[in-house]
Amino acid sequence: MSFDYPYECSCGERFSKISSAITCRKCRTYGLGGRHWYVVDLNTDELVHGKFPTDAEVEFWNEAMRREEEELRKELDRMAQESYEQYICELKEEAIAIVEVQEDNLWAVEDKLMGY
Repeated sequence: MSFDYPYECSCGERFSKISSAITCRKCRTYGLGGRHWYVVDLNTDELVHGKFPTDAEVEFWNEAMRREEEELRKELDRMAQESYEQYICELKEEAIAIVEVQEDNLWAVEDKLMGY
């Protein structure tokens, strides 16, 4: 089988030249551990650059990613809670302002009925 883009880097991006696959920028974002590991020639299924990560390396980076996601989730939960608490405080302030206006209106009605 022949491919137009026969070289695949560790993040899964395909290239027509091995030199382009070796310098893949997407590996920084999508590659294991944010790095470039290897290039495979899809025509022969051979490793042509780098090395495959060991099971220990894969487990290490997966665990690091899980920890990072958990920290991010906690931070987002904290931010959501702060936002919710701020929203509730704003609602309370608005409710107090409405009650004060209604109270002033009632005093005005009473003053009018009393002839002041």
